[in-house]
Amino acid sequence: MRPCRPRHSPNRGAARAPIITDCNEPIARAEASLANASVSEAAAGWRHPHDTSLMRVLVLGAGGGAGQAVSMHCANADVKHLTLINRSVEKLDPLEDAIAEVYPRGQISTGAWNDASLAKALDHSDLVINCSSLGMKPEDPSPIPAPLIDKRHLLFDTIYVSDRTPLMQAAEKAGARSANGLTMLLYQGEVAFEIWFQRPAPIEVMREVLFAHMRAK
Repeated sequence: MRPCRPRHSPNRGAARAPIITDCNEPIARAEASLANASVSEAAAGWRHPHDTSLMRVLVLGAGGGAGQAVSMHCANADVKHLTLINRSVEKLDPLEDAIAEVYPRGQISTGAWNDASLAKALDHSDLVINCSSLGMKPEDPSPIPAPLIDKRHLLFDTIYVSDRTPLMQAAEKAGARSANGLTMLLYQGEVAFEIWFQRPAPIEVMREVLFAHMRAK
């Protein structure tokens, strides 16, 4: 198992942040967990039969560290189409270049973060992943307004500070399925444990403690 490693994008005359390309393992494990999770398991995810490679994925906040890692994982998973949305659109240029090394550039779309761009992207997306910080605070709005969400959408929020994030609440209003980032946190912890201690992580103990802590909040 390997820690996340940055990859520096080509220099285009200005210093750019490194692109994180090697964080696939915890994301893949979280994805597998979501596929097998019980619907009744609090904050764990949904049960769904979908093959990720057949899905069109929209990543919100793709320009940040989490967004880069998730976007690269989706590319390596060979999703059907990948749409990257970010507040600062220029931050998507080096990410798109990095992704294009392992994934067809013609299957990548990018856009600004506004209702018009979101509506267009959501029309052509099946799975929506929020990698922005919206939802960290209880008073935060949903990163996607509920009227833009369709019940066919699957929404995964990497935010895990709340059982029901603002995005999950918006999804519920639209009749769509959603999950927060608690399971991804769990499997990030598993990978970190095994890197540091060089032995298998007690994943079930970790799961029990993590979910007990969330229930007690």
